Amino acid sequence: MMTFSLKRVSAIVRKEYMDLMKNYQMVIMLVFPLAYALFYKRMGMEPAGIASMCIMMTLVFLTTFLQANAIAEEKEKETLRGLMLSPAGVLDVLAGKSFLTSVLTVVVSTFCLILAEVSVNINVAIVVCIGLLLFVCMGTLFGLLAQSVSALNTMMMPVIMVLMLGSMFTKGVENELVRMIVSNFPSTRIIDSVNLAVAGSGMNDLMTHILVLTGWFVGLLVACIVVYRQKRFD
Repeated sequence: MMTFSLKRVSAIVRKEYMDLMKNYQMVIMLVFPLAYALFYKRMGMEPAGIASMCIMMTLVFLTTFLQANAIAEEKEKETLRGLMLSPAGVLDVLAGKSFLTSVLTVVVSTFCLILAEVSVNINVAIVVCIGLLLFVCMGTLFGLLAQSVSALNTMMMPVIMVLMLGSMFTKGVENELVRMIVSNFPSTRIIDSVNLAVAGSGMNDLMTHILVLTGWFVGLLVACIVVYRQKRFD
């Protein structure tokens, strides 16, 4: 039975904050999307394109990396098992470990939109929130599967490159099957949905994208819970 306790979550968040302050790679991940937003702006890229690309970069690099790194470090220090066997339930641990990552993602995404000179509307916020949940789960899954931080980087890079490059070159793919697969990547759907949301499209135009992203989120969440419970008793 899944339980949830704000007291336990807050304790995990405080511990996570102390660990995050010692992680100097965090600074690079925070600055990376913002630097690209400025670069794209100087290159004369359209505001919607800047917003969609930089939000996607924030989710793929910052959100996924920080979340995966937080879990993998716990495993490497052999403290994750103690956390798993504590009174904290799976939802407590997942919420506590992802809180700071989520806050940083929202802050960086907001600054990216400001640099792109794009106003935040409810549809953009919905897409970012769904993308945040999805990539937090993806990062958690990577962290649970990796045996160490160094192994994590080796595991993540091919997936991240496929997500990034696949979404950028969808239109250049001639094979229909490959194009269909790539078009349903979460990164591709995020770029398309942010472009539509910034252009003022309604929820009806975004519904297909949101349903696909929600499907990815549910699938990754289930995978996280299953792997978490397996690792608890390994």
